[in-house]
Amino acid sequence: MKEMISNNIAGVIKSWDIDSTTINAISNPTLIVIEPGQEAAIKKTKDSFKTLMRISIEFFMEVQEPDFLLREIFQLFVEEGAGNLLAEELKPYILSGQFVDTPFPEDIISQHILNHY
Repeated sequence: MKEMISNNIAGVIKSWDIDSTTINAISNPTLIVIEPGQEAAIKKTKDSFKTLMRISIEFFMEVQEPDFLLREIFQLFVEEGAGNLLAEELKPYILSGQFVDTPFPEDIISQHILNHY
């Protein structure tokens, strides 16, 4: 079941057909100049990513699979350039102690969580 959900999440992300400028604006908002008129499209894409991330987090926490979330699902978002955004969405869950018994993969800690904060 986890793999099916993972494939569905990947399919949703791929179906969005997001351009590199939008991905760069989402993953590194302070490092890119956004052209006039692009703000709305970038916000819509970012909001869509955040919604899918929240659904993913809630689902995998509910089925008690935080490890799969942190390894497989996180990687899907990293591949799309949205790893830092997922780190931001995980913050309330981390701070509330929901991951206290879950070891975080070292690459997530070093490349996304520490760099993000």
